[in-house]
Amino acid sequence: VLTPSGGRDPLPTLSYAAPPACDAQKHATGMFFRIARPGHHSPQFPFFLWLRASRGRPRGSFALSRDRGTGSFALSRDRGMGSFAPSRDRGTGRAARFARPLLAEMGVIELQLAVPMNLVEELRKNPFVLAPMAGITDCAFRTVMRELGCGPVITELVSAHGIEHASRKTLQLMAFSELQRPVGIQLFGETPEILANAARVSEARGADFVDLNFGCPVPKVVKKGAGSAMLKDLKAVEAVFKAVKGAVSIPVTVKIRTGWDHETRNASQVAQIAYDEGLSWVAIHGRTRAAGYSGLADWDFIAEVKAHAKLPILGNGDILNAETAVRRIRETGVDGVMIGRGCLKNPWIFKQSIGLWNQGAVPVVQKDFGQLFERLHHAFQAVAVDGGPGYPADRFIMLQIKKFASWYSTGYPGASQFRKTIFSHESLETTLSAVSDYFKGIAALVQTDTSHEAFLMGGHG
Repeated sequence: VLTPSGGRDPLPTLSYAAPPACDAQKHATGMFFRIARPGHHSPQFPFFLWLRASRGRPRGSFALSRDRGTGSFALSRDRGMGSFAPSRDRGTGRAARFARPLLAEMGVIELQLAVPMNLVEELRKNPFVLAPMAGITDCAFRTVMRELGCGPVITELVSAHGIEHASRKTLQLMAFSELQRPVGIQLFGETPEILANAARVSEARGADFVDLNFGCPVPKVVKKGAGSAMLKDLKAVEAVFKAVKGAVSIPVTVKIRTGWDHETRNASQVAQIAYDEGLSWVAIHGRTRAAGYSGLADWDFIAEVKAHAKLPILGNGDILNAETAVRRIRETGVDGVMIGRGCLKNPWIFKQSIGLWNQGAVPVVQKDFGQLFERLHHAFQAVAVDGGPGYPADRFIMLQIKKFASWYSTGYPGASQFRKTIFSHESLETTLSAVSDYFKGIAALVQTDTSHEAFLMGGHG
């Protein structure tokens, strides 16, 4: 519990007793304090305090993880007991200034052992992973996809440099809810030290794993040497893997492309380096950076990488239905598949895939678009932030609803006219009404296969 520390200083003191011995404690990497306002369940909360274990003894320093992990907590070393108070004699005193108002208003404390998740075991339970997509797989969408049956989820790509500079927008991209676990935070950047620090912040914020983005083909990312540009320098790849893995105790994964271009495809070498440095899996998009999203993903090449890899491999690319998802796993031997654009045409693809995987037949799923958009609306409301004049929260929600409605209408009659109609609406209320009317009208119709048509070819991570 948090109690007033007495005197003129309003800072409370946190006291703890060492937990009883248990099997899990042998594998604990530290102790984990979670502080939150009573009854407050915003994805921006709780704040975390983290103590690494040292040779089996919980001692060291705590970091307050609201932004860049600023805030030091000194531990009084004794036998089994300890008290924590914000340290004022280290650094610039910024920690104390930040901690004072925060701790004064917090009232609930939870202590638990921090035992790293067995990410590979989670993958075995459900090998159908939501692929991270910039501007799409935000906190709200990930929650809905977890409810619709997907396995582990990963945030849209987050700039390690943005974390270093405590960018508000960047930190908002890292938000997640407890319903999403296991959840990874995907980082991009080119500097080992900055990526390592960003990984520490991700761990401190409670992420289950860190995912490195070595696959984004977008020019503004690549020109800085990040994303798929990392594949051009295997020594740089090794340096990043070593720095990030050494910085955290949670699992680290990576998403790559088959290579920079066809002549320099090096996914097998990257997988070997990942194994040597202790990463948990490598996810491979079956195209080179030069190919972008054109042509077909090369699953034969992914199968070849898997055949020689010593760690789990996930495949990604052109998975638009449950049958393809399951067939790719069985034919190539990959340990899982990432589904991205496929779930933007069919949001029930994960439920269908896991059903086919476990039961041998695609389950009959009631495609209730009314319920789906009600859930999306609620999820967007939960994370919407009022951006001030010109961009209120309702505008954000309206744009998100329009975006997903246009994708989900693909392959249904009148989809083109519907998209024009909803983007002409200027209020959330009329947009929701138009969406409801359209999807009620096509509820009994079969979606046409549009896999031959270009879809989201601009790049999204």
